Amino acid sequence: MNIKDLYYFQRLISTQSYTQTAADFHVSQPTISQAIKRLERHFQVTLFFRQAKAAGRSS
Repeated sequence: MNIKDLYYFQRLISTQSYTQTAADFHVSQPTISQAIKRLERHFQVTLFFRQAKAAGRSS
């Protein structure tokens, strides 16, 4: 986990889109996915429910 992962997470909450978040940070979509997975492993929680068109925040 690093500070960028937290920035990606914060932006993903507001956009609810992996693609839009990646575009905002000028990185690839897999970079965002990997960052969220790192956070989920670190905190041992599911942060987002993955859906075909959007990312839904878990409770």
